[in-house]
Amino acid sequence: MRWLTRVLWAQLALAVIALSGMAFDSRRLLGVSVWLKPLKFEVSIFIFLLTLGWMIRFYPPGFRPAEWVARMAALAMAVEIALVNLQAARGVTSHFNNSTPFDAIVFNTMGLFILLNSFAAARLAWLYWAAPPPLLSPGLLWGIRWGLMLLLAGSIEAGSMLARLAHTVGAADGGAGLPLVNWSVAHGDLRVAHAMGLHGMQALPLAGWLVERWKLARPAALVSGAALGYTAIFLLLLWQALAGRPLL
Repeated sequence: MRWLTRVLWAQLALAVIALSGMAFDSRRLLGVSVWLKPLKFEVSIFIFLLTLGWMIRFYPPGFRPAEWVARMAALAMAVEIALVNLQAARGVTSHFNNSTPFDAIVFNTMGLFILLNSFAAARLAWLYWAAPPPLLSPGLLWGIRWGLMLLLAGSIEAGSMLARLAHTVGAADGGAGLPLVNWSVAHGDLRVAHAMGLHGMQALPLAGWLVERWKLARPAALVSGAALGYTAIFLLLLWQALAGRPLL
């Protein structure tokens, strides 16, 4: 957990650098500041590692499978954010960029480490199904289980972007987008469903916690029902993007 914690807090320092870049660096890429993407990734990675660390801490200290998950996730996210910032500093895109041999190496390296992170998440999901932490309440246990499954679904959905080498459906990447997230307001955007899937990791454990806090009957069934509804929304957003329709 030591390395996961270090990479987690490093995101806040990097976010300050990205905000400074947005304030003092006038360069733009695909219509937005070159530092917007690093900032979005730093916030997302901070939330991801914070949630992952919380899930791992339900296992006894020194439990080797959980420690392996923490180390691999920390390594993957450290490489990912370093390369995203490198490309931002160079003023070029980090994803889907095969314009030069160097850019292709950067993009493919990012893909390999994201795959490693997905393996780590899959390992933790397997642990929660096969060897759940003792004394964890049913609602929270099922919330974490389904949250990890949605995280994996969101990761798999990223394959559709890799296959297209783009996240926009119906036009080239770039153009008008929603504030901060920059999701297209004119065309389909695969990042919407991707974000929905990834953040199931937070939404469904929260649902499990609320079910337990309110002392509702059949917490596992309630959380599983919430997971089905969440999955339906995820699939709807994916269909909408693939049909070339914007979120709004």
